[in-house]
Amino acid sequence: MDVFISYSSKDKTFVEKLYDRLTNDNVTCFMDKEKIKDGDNWVTELEKAIKESYAILYVISPDFIESKWVENERTSAIALNKNQFAVELKKVNDEDLPAFLHQFKKLIFPVNQNLNKIILIFVKFLKKSKQ
Repeated sequence: MDVFISYSSKDKTFVEKLYDRLTNDNVTCFMDKEKIKDGDNWVTELEKAIKESYAILYVISPDFIESKWVENERTSAIALNKNQFAVELKKVNDEDLPAFLHQFKKLIFPVNQNLNKIILIFVKFLKKSKQ
């Protein structure tokens, strides 16, 4: 799998568009609502998907910062030394960003630029980094 999308459920509407656009560009993605079935062990499936993903794509917003589930996903991604990228859906003050995000702040794309352009850049970067 190419990308595990880590996000707050409160940002689901945007993430569904992002997921659709990435999959249309032949990027295999894990989005919990799309991949985890009723009755599955949620924690086990998330951990498995993070392990199997080449990269983690964080969708940053104030709700992302507050989410305990996202915090667990971040911890797993860091422990597994995954490639990490971020899209800033809603502005978050620098001092509110988790410390680990500061190390790759230049890869945080503000959505207000242009989602299509951001996805194009991300897909190109992802393909190049996988070579």
